[in-house]
Amino acid sequence: MREGIEMAKKYDKLKLIADYKTGAFTQRELAHEYKISVAMVAKITKSIEKESEQLVNSKIAIEHALTFKSEQEVNAINNVVNRELARKAKAQVLEGFLDDGVGVAINKGINLLNSDDATMQDVAQFGKFQNDARVGLDLQPKFSTSQTFINNQNAQQNNSLEKIEIEFIE
Repeated sequence: MREGIEMAKKYDKLKLIADYKTGAFTQRELAHEYKISVAMVAKITKSIEKESEQLVNSKIAIEHALTFKSEQEVNAINNVVNRELARKAKAQVLEGFLDDGVGVAINKGINLLNSDDATMQDVAQFGKFQNDARVGLDLQPKFSTSQTFINNQNAQQNNSLEKIEIEFIE
């Protein structure tokens, strides 16, 4: 090996970045820890936020506060936290299923709206109207031109405009 040329050193770049994100280390400390130059650390960490710093500080505060609690209190706290984390994980899975279901329903609704069959278009519009009503959106019915045409013909035949009552199913 020629003098002045350093051999490439092996280090775990992802671990270095994770350590940097904690905000607990200076670039100089990381360079010493990973046995690379400060310039290399600066290059690797350029434009990386110390996004875990607040989590580290919160965890330190929590762990410190728990040292003043009895073993029973710590166990009770941990049980509640674990139960809440499990509940949130289940909710996240259910949200994923709901998102998938909504996506399928939207695609089916779009297919119906784009259908050549005027009746299918009306079914899709009515379904959209009911959904909008459930979530508190625009409650004015929006039927296709074929439904409007049929209603207009009926109104002309009866010489009166009939109200259309829509029953919401919950």
